Formats: sequence, structure tokens, C-alpha cells
Amino acid sequence: MTYEPPKGYSIFNAAIEAIEQAKRKNKQILLSFNGIEVSVDPKSYAGDVCYIYSLKHTIRRLEA
Repeated sequence: MTYEPPKGYSIFNAAIEAIEQAKRKNKQILLSFNGIEVSVDPKSYAGDVCYIYSLKHTIRRLEA
């Protein structure tokens, strides 16, 4: 399953919502934010998800 947050969400709010959905479904899901996908587990932490997103964003920017 892929979770795409509504417009206006920050990556932190999107991470919190994705973690909550993963907990409800009791399985790993993908968070898709600004074209970058991050795997989210029910035991993930929002700060870690944001950090991984930031790293992937930096890599994408450097590759451009």
C-alpha cells in the first residue's frame, strides 16, 4: 500500500500519519511525498522517516 498525504502536509505530519496507517494495518507501507518514496513500518519513528526522506531528497538533487 502507498500513502500519499493531502496537499499542505509537512513531511513530519505525513510521516506521523503513515506510521499510524501502518499500525492500523499492521504491515509496512510506502510513504510517497514529493515523488520520493520511504518505507514505513508500524514501529518506525517520525524523525527517522523525515531523516531518510531528507537524505533521498539530497541524493535526487545532487543527481540532477
